[in-house]
Amino acid sequence: MNFSRIAAAGIAATALGTALPAVASAADYCVAPNYDCGSNNVQKLQDALDLAAGTQEADRVLVGEGTYVAPPVQTAFNYTNLDSQVEIVGAGRGRTVLTAQELAIDRVLYLRGAQGSSVHDLTIRIPRKANPGFRGLVTTNIARRLEIVADDVQVGPITGALLDQYGVLEDSSVTLSTEQDTTGVQTSSPYPERAVTVRGSNVVAKTGIATMGYGTVERSRVAGGNVGLLARGGETTLRDSLVRQRWTYGTAVKAMPYSGWDSKLIADGVTIIGQGTPDVAGIVAQSDSANNVDVKVSNSVIRGALNALGAVANGAGTAKISAEYSDYDAGWNVAIGAATISESHVRNAGDARFVDPANGDYRLRLDSPLVDAGDPDVPQGVDLAGNPLVADGNGDGFARRDLGAYELQPQPASPPAGDTQAPVISAFRARAARVRYTLSEKARVTVKIQRRLAGKRARFRTLGRVTKNAARGANRLPLSRRIRVRAVRPGRYRAVITAVDGAGNRSAPRVAVFRVPRR
Repeated sequence: MNFSRIAAAGIAATALGTALPAVASAADYCVAPNYDCGSNNVQKLQDALDLAAGTQEADRVLVGEGTYVAPPVQTAFNYTNLDSQVEIVGAGRGRTVLTAQELAIDRVLYLRGAQGSSVHDLTIRIPRKANPGFRGLVTTNIARRLEIVADDVQVGPITGALLDQYGVLEDSSVTLSTEQDTTGVQTSSPYPERAVTVRGSNVVAKTGIATMGYGTVERSRVAGGNVGLLARGGETTLRDSLVRQRWTYGTAVKAMPYSGWDSKLIADGVTIIGQGTPDVAGIVAQSDSANNVDVKVSNSVIRGALNALGAVANGAGTAKISAEYSDYDAGWNVAIGAATISESHVRNAGDARFVDPANGDYRLRLDSPLVDAGDPDVPQGVDLAGNPLVADGNGDGFARRDLGAYELQPQPASPPAGDTQAPVISAFRARAARVRYTLSEKARVTVKIQRRLAGKRARFRTLGRVTKNAARGANRLPLSRRIRVRAVRPGRYRAVITAVDGAGNRSAPRVAVFRVPRR
């Protein structure tokens, strides 16, 4: 697989990063108009990134509110030091905006730090008339709660985000034109152990997501003008996601070889929606003269595609699609050349009875024929909405996987009449990995973990929250891995817990403090 452009940039940037001097301890660098870091207040964003890249510590760059434009002498805002971890923190999407000059050459932000490095809570805007091939974000690290958009006036193909080896995009949105030559997210990793992930994100572009090599797209909403998801070479997993194809012709999900590599695609728990015109296909496997394509489909539903499945083998390569426990009209499936389509437990139930498909709501109604129609051996997990994947939504006493991206959830029981007593929380204790507490009644509990900021005045930054149904009596709640990773810096922390019972009564908040010592 050809990754020479990315590799060359990484090698050169790594040499630059390791040539800078090191300092003794981690630091926060505030970028104007954020002036909360005392002697570490910095006027320009790139200066703050350079200071952070010059250390071997886990520094933070705290960017203020406003629009930051990379100057003409820079190709982009850049952080490169594979031996140093950095966290680039914006003031929020739409409040902190990173962009580049009109006619910019390559990208807005390049982030290549040690594993665990991240950028979050800001907007990246591709400038007007960006150079063909321009990317808004290029990273090997974690991008979280980002908004990536582009000026309407463009002169060539652009990409919202390029995720290289280990790269992660989660809880973010990429919104580009579906009429211009755009790719929402491109992933690139030739190594299974360095797979790329797109999670919990909304992506819109002419080509929604294009994967090269090894990667996963999960719990995401993807809309493509011509192609929703294009998998090229290696192995791509697409699960618990909604993929829409918006043009009157094209393919929602397509797998094909890339640069001498066979291609494998696993689609599990996917809702695929086409425009319902004759030239639209749901899932296509297309091989070439030398390489093979293998697609496996399960627990999925396809609507609005005349050709639900299409397998096309060109030359010596083979194209295979195997589908099980799925729902679509197989009457127009197409297999050409050395291509095969095999099916097991596949049906066509007609009207899927989505909640409101005209307005993009593809959750299942209680009377949907897709309820309890999936693989009976699917393990528990979460669906596109973050709800339990195997649930007895129709209340028939039989919990089984539904088809598609959404799992019908059990209807909440009516609250007890006259219940006005709020739940009481006691014995609340917190550590970096878990919390313990006691409830006076069954309730839904929310725990926020916050880190105290430097300064005399008590100020706290929320690192994350966990919500869970809890039983009456003693409870123990492990914190998510994402929170644990963020709460390892030495300092003072607190946990804030509240509970809401079935009648909607809310408890008073309780607070527990804990410290993370220096090692």
